Amino acid sequence: MASSQQHVAYLTALSKDGIVDNSVPPLPVYTGENIFGRDDCHIFGKKISRRHLRLTAWSEEGKDHFDVYVLGPNPIEVFSDGGTMKVRPQECCVIGDTDVIYFLPNDLPFRLNVCHQRMCSNHSKTVVATAHRTVVQNAATRASAMSFSSRVSEDIVGKKKRQHRDDEDAWRTLKEEVNRHRTEADAGRVSMTASSRSHYAGDVPISKLRRTNSSSRFPASSFHLLHTMGLPKSANSGCVRLEDVIEGDVQIAILSNYMVDVDWLLSECPLLRRVPVIMIHGERGGSLDLLNVRRKPKNWILHQPPLPIKFGTHHSKAMLLVYGTGLRVVVHTANLIHGDWNNKSQGLWMQDFPRKNSLTHSVASGFEEDLIEYLTHLKWEGYTTSLPTIGRIKVNAEFFRIFDFSTATVRLVASVPGFHRDHDLSKFGHMKLQHLLRDERFDAEFIGSPLVCQFSSLGSINEQWINEMKYSMSAGRTTSDDDLGKGEVLFVWPTVEDIRCSLEGYAAGSSVPSPQKNVKAVPKAYWAKWRADHLGRGRAVPHIKTYARYNGQSLAWFLLTSSNLSRAAWGSLQKLSSQLMIRSYELGVLFLPSTVLKAVGSTFSCTGNVHSSEEIGRAEASTFSEYDFQEVCGRDGRLVTTVWEDDSSSSKPVVRLPVPYSLPPPRYGPGDVPWSWDCVYTKPDVYGETWPRDVQFYAAQVAV
Repeated sequence: MASSQQHVAYLTALSKDGIVDNSVPPLPVYTGENIFGRDDCHIFGKKISRRHLRLTAWSEEGKDHFDVYVLGPNPIEVFSDGGTMKVRPQECCVIGDTDVIYFLPNDLPFRLNVCHQRMCSNHSKTVVATAHRTVVQNAATRASAMSFSSRVSEDIVGKKKRQHRDDEDAWRTLKEEVNRHRTEADAGRVSMTASSRSHYAGDVPISKLRRTNSSSRFPASSFHLLHTMGLPKSANSGCVRLEDVIEGDVQIAILSNYMVDVDWLLSECPLLRRVPVIMIHGERGGSLDLLNVRRKPKNWILHQPPLPIKFGTHHSKAMLLVYGTGLRVVVHTANLIHGDWNNKSQGLWMQDFPRKNSLTHSVASGFEEDLIEYLTHLKWEGYTTSLPTIGRIKVNAEFFRIFDFSTATVRLVASVPGFHRDHDLSKFGHMKLQHLLRDERFDAEFIGSPLVCQFSSLGSINEQWINEMKYSMSAGRTTSDDDLGKGEVLFVWPTVEDIRCSLEGYAAGSSVPSPQKNVKAVPKAYWAKWRADHLGRGRAVPHIKTYARYNGQSLAWFLLTSSNLSRAAWGSLQKLSSQLMIRSYELGVLFLPSTVLKAVGSTFSCTGNVHSSEEIGRAEASTFSEYDFQEVCGRDGRLVTTVWEDDSSSSKPVVRLPVPYSLPPPRYGPGDVPWSWDCVYTKPDVYGETWPRDVQFYAAQVAV
């Protein structure tokens, strides 16, 4: 054992009755990487691997942290005060003091006991390299482990015996709860997958999670961050999971995305096995084979939009969920894979819309036209079916005109591949953004105010194109008809150190793809750090993409989108700015002062639950409590961040948006290096890994 490694905890074997099993020596846990398997557990047979799990321990701000990653082909289960979770191969979770790990399928329980710093340091010489194996262990480890218990001093043994006695009652209660959950899981009533649970020990008990009506927790129109495993409970306040979005009596689901893990998606949303699903995707090669040939259920229809220009892709991330009473529209930033919905900082907007009636059948809106225009360009022929509340219909782009989008709180900003000119020049890409901003009126405080671009992939760009993008983002006039003018722009992008110390370590870097040649082409003056301490998300690497204009904590506008910073996504002007060339499909939602209050007073929900509009745009609390519908309806709103403090300088109703990074974003310092995914990084991450390394995105890739 390297002398730099410190003993911080140990795993205590328990019998199936919850009593300490003294026949198995406690397994010390050191800072860094610890490997455990069947030799450590004194198990014969191959159901438990020799390298079954990796437990990584590290200290941050004086607090110990522990991550478990399953290396072997069989899963583990973790039981804590926060409930139960099943961690499958190639999945990771966070555990804490007194949490119990079950090695499956043998049902072998081990409890994590975090020892005090003084106790560990007093025995650092006696608690030497034991049955766990780190990268620096040797064959002498086993002999040391077998004599561990005899070398621990009597005061610690006595203290631990008292602790074990005190824990026995709690363990029996926990064991009863565990058995109940296992019975429910076997009956199909409770999902035991780790991916559908928070991996934070203090989270809501599992028995309450599935019984909570998610629609009563989240407003009918809102912008939220996605729930991230491994973060404190407070950091996930107001955040959503996939089960909060795809819920209720869905009759048709149209899902648009780039990457799709069918196995994971169906485990998260079993209802997608029963209803017609139209999957509009951007998969290629081997992953397309997984989707199309071997994994796709029979009720799924796949559509891959045409890509007429080289190097383009279908990158849009959205959902159109048809219900008997209406439509739920969701625009988000996560691929349909486990890692994107559980391990990263992501964003999501959703709103429910009713069907038009005799009074609203002729009502049109900018949102409706934007949506129909985008769907038409996907070249999707449609799907014919019968719905109980509508009858026989053909679901295509024009079908969505039956819904009333007049209360939409956002405008759509889409990109579709092609050479757009004449009246189509301002329909897509950054020219669409410019067009919408030109029609808006902003407060004078935003004259010359800064701009921010935050993204998770960087294309090949130059100063000329940056100025082109900056010009579109700077569009807009004040209420006095003054031009806002150009603002200084910063690019929020994680550093190498941000990736190394993230929840996933270097593995997170695989989802922040940009080669070094693209990164080096951007002058360092543009780079700004990803800092998210105000929301507790500093270690959750961003896959979210946002663009905004701001002044302090006030926002002129805010865009949540699938578009990264690239000409392929946003388009580039050609032929003396008379033509916009776009390579890829993208989709985003733009929050404007004139749109964010349009749903105030609406109580419509596709899932039948009545919502107030008090939480629109905010992850935690109401901002409309002092306003009634008559005072707010028809007025412009004031967009602010969640850390904005009321300065009483405006009478406008305030709408708080959970912007996940600090404003203004801090610039890179002399020692900060922007992440490039094609570089070699030899300094170990929080899991002891270096870069490059293999990263698996799909459940079907896991070897069994």
